[in-house]
Amino acid sequence: MEQEKTVGSQIQEESNDPVVHKRVFSLPKALALLALAVLVTLAVIGIWLGMIKFKPARGLAGSEFIGLTNIQRFLQSPYVLRLSRNTLVSWLVQALAGFAAAAPLLLWIKASHNAGRALTKTCVCLIPACLPTVGLFYLLLKLPHPQSMFVDVNYYYGVYAAMTVFQTAGFIAFCGGLFEYLGKRGIGGGMRWGLSAAALILALRLLTPNKDATLFAYNPMVYEAADTLDTYVYRTGLQNADYSFSSAVQSLKAIVQALLGILPASMLVKLSRKDETRITIPDQKGSVSTWLFAIVVWLVIMVAASGYIFGLDRLMDQPEASAEAFITATGNATVLGSMAITAITAAFSGVFAGTVAYGFVQLNRTNQKGFSAAVIVWVSAGSFLMAEYIAVRNLGILNTLMPQVVLSVFEPQIICITIALTAALRMAPERQTRGLTAGLMFIGSALSWGSYFNNMIYVRDRSLYSLSLLLRELLIGASSGSGEITSQAELLARDAMTPTVALLVILPAILLSAAGALCLVSAFRKEE
Repeated sequence: MEQEKTVGSQIQEESNDPVVHKRVFSLPKALALLALAVLVTLAVIGIWLGMIKFKPARGLAGSEFIGLTNIQRFLQSPYVLRLSRNTLVSWLVQALAGFAAAAPLLLWIKASHNAGRALTKTCVCLIPACLPTVGLFYLLLKLPHPQSMFVDVNYYYGVYAAMTVFQTAGFIAFCGGLFEYLGKRGIGGGMRWGLSAAALILALRLLTPNKDATLFAYNPMVYEAADTLDTYVYRTGLQNADYSFSSAVQSLKAIVQALLGILPASMLVKLSRKDETRITIPDQKGSVSTWLFAIVVWLVIMVAASGYIFGLDRLMDQPEASAEAFITATGNATVLGSMAITAITAAFSGVFAGTVAYGFVQLNRTNQKGFSAAVIVWVSAGSFLMAEYIAVRNLGILNTLMPQVVLSVFEPQIICITIALTAALRMAPERQTRGLTAGLMFIGSALSWGSYFNNMIYVRDRSLYSLSLLLRELLIGASSGSGEITSQAELLARDAMTPTVALLVILPAILLSAAGALCLVSAFRKEE
């Protein structure tokens, strides 16, 4: 008992060291505060943009003020009920499918005999949480008769659930497992608290479904079910250049989402308050075997996915030709260029998003009122796409990689993971978390590697296309001007392009997320 008190006192003294806090925590906290300030600024710009008749030549200040006309126009349109219904049903389908798919993962974590194994299994669940939506879409296209799934409204919600279930289930299992880990160490109520926290965090994102999945799944033939508030804003704002009207719709959505978020944010604060009843922290045993088992399982999945993506029939019937086609396609200048762009963007996005996420954890782990307000701002103000677009264009950084790096901190998955970590660590404020930064950076890189949305919005030059956007273009049938095919080798290379790009999108994202999971496990263990 005396030894445990000594260790606890030492940790407490180290956490109160002003030199350590000044040197290590100042930059992440400053960046997190800056990110929140940017969100608030974008929200103000977005609200103002929705209240004017925006003319690019006149700018925000010179355009005519029209008040609430755009909001009245939207509320009087025949689409309001359909858009609201589809948004809520899409969120509900994603949440229910995620909780159902998370059940076996949660049972796997629950069966752990000690905190170490629970922690390892919990962090492993971050791997499916980072799977690229575009890759999952490609896997769906490999199923028999895939066309019917995307043109029949009866199949739409099943398709949407399939594209989001791994990410949502992984997050739910991570959140539940994180609280289970704390519970095994004598902190909090264990997994039931974690599931409550996961439900509250998902509820905070009620009006903002997964944009990557939403834009993939919707098309004119399934508008009845697929047209959500986000797709409507994208279509009216960016495709039809009606910036003011779409910004008014976003403003209304953000305000409603902020109001709806007050209750779950308040409940999350109460759920994650410091556990005053804890006296000692039980010792933790490592679990190398659990980690190795998980890695073996994911390697098997990766190998199976590789064969499935590239085409098992081709690998079996023409292995040499398939290998040659794969090498040829990988050496394609377009693929190499996109891979370089993706790697650069993922690296910078990971560092920036991970640092900001760590600063968010540090800022809000002991601040009760600040945590609630920050969460509401983060999940509601982050949906002002039109304000972001106008700001990027006015700053002259459109068609560059800068917007993707800066806006990486507003990715829904990294936000949810950060809120979950903050909520869990609020119950043990004496714990150090500096080692979490590397894990969050790898997670941020994995999410950036697999996401195509920001690259699609802010890039027009095809030489700056990321791998995920290139795969999206291939999947929706967009041609890049292939020219005349003159040989069998070129034909094979053309056929291998799509599966090759799919592999290059999916596998690195898995490896990056696995590295992030390993860093988080190591960070928690080193800081016991």
